[in-house]
Amino acid sequence: MEKIAIATDSTCDLTEEQLKKYDIRTVSLQVIYPNGDTFRDRREIDTKKVAKDLVDQNIKTSLPIGKDILDLLDEFYENQYTHVILSPLSSGLSGTYEFMNGLKAEYEGKLVIEVIDHKSVSAGFGYPLVMASKARSEGHSFSEIVSLLNEYSKNVEIYFAVDDLTYLQRGGRISKASEVVANILDIKPVITVTEKGTLEVDQKVRGIKKSMRSVANKLVQFSKGREIEKIFIVHSSAPEKADFLKNCFEKAFPDQNIDLEIYELSSLLTVHTGPGLCGAGIFIKQHI
Repeated sequence: MEKIAIATDSTCDLTEEQLKKYDIRTVSLQVIYPNGDTFRDRREIDTKKVAKDLVDQNIKTSLPIGKDILDLLDEFYENQYTHVILSPLSSGLSGTYEFMNGLKAEYEGKLVIEVIDHKSVSAGFGYPLVMASKARSEGHSFSEIVSLLNEYSKNVEIYFAVDDLTYLQRGGRISKASEVVANILDIKPVITVTEKGTLEVDQKVRGIKKSMRSVANKLVQFSKGREIEKIFIVHSSAPEKADFLKNCFEKAFPDQNIDLEIYELSSLLTVHTGPGLCGAGIFIKQHI
C-alpha cells in the first residue's frame, strides 16, 4: 500500500496553518546578509525584516541546506512512507529543482521520489499541493496525484507589479539604465511567469494603481469562458495593494462565489523583487 509524503520549499507561500492542516512539509531556502549571517527563509527570518533591511543592505539568497532535505527524506523513510512528492520553486528561477532531483539516487530502493517542476512561483505551486493533499486523503494513487499536479501547472496564469526596479536590477533581470529611467518616470512593469518558469516584463504602465488594474484585467481576460477554481493574491509588505486588487476582482466577478486568498510573499523572493510587490494568479478548474 502506498504511503505518500508531500514536501515543498519555503517559497510556496502557504500559511503555517495550511501546511499543518494538509500535512505538507517544507525545507527552507537561505537568506544571506553581507556580513555572512545566514537565515533559513520563514523559519529564522520573515518578510517584514528582510523588506526593512533591503533598503540599505545587499542581501543575497541560496539553495536549501542539503542536510535539511536529506533529514526530511530520512524521516519519511523511517516513518514508513513509500512515495514522496517534492515540489520546489520554478527551475527557471532557482536551482532547488535540480538539487532535489540529484538526491533521488540516494534513496533508490527505499523511496519512490517524484520531483515536480511547476515552473511557477508562490501560491502558483503552493496551492496545487493543497489539492494534492486532498486527493491523497481521498485515496488517490501516487501516479494520479502526480498527474493532477502536472495539470495544475498548465492551467494557471500569474501577473504582478513591483514598486521599485532596484531589486530586479540587482539580480540582473533588467539593465541599470532601464531601472533608472523607469524609477524616474514612475513606470511600473507588469511581470508574468513564462511557460519556462522565468520572469518576463509583459507591459509597462505609469503608476501603481494602473499596474494593479492591469494585473486584474489580464487575469479576468485569461479566465473568460472558463470555470475559475481559485484566485490568489500575493504581496510583499503591501497589504493595501492586496486589498485594492481584491476589490478589482470582486467588481469583475460580482455574481460569482470566487475562492480568493491573500498570501504574503516569502522573505527569499522579497530579496529579488523588493518590498511593495503585489500580484495575483488564477487557476482554472481541475478534475481528477
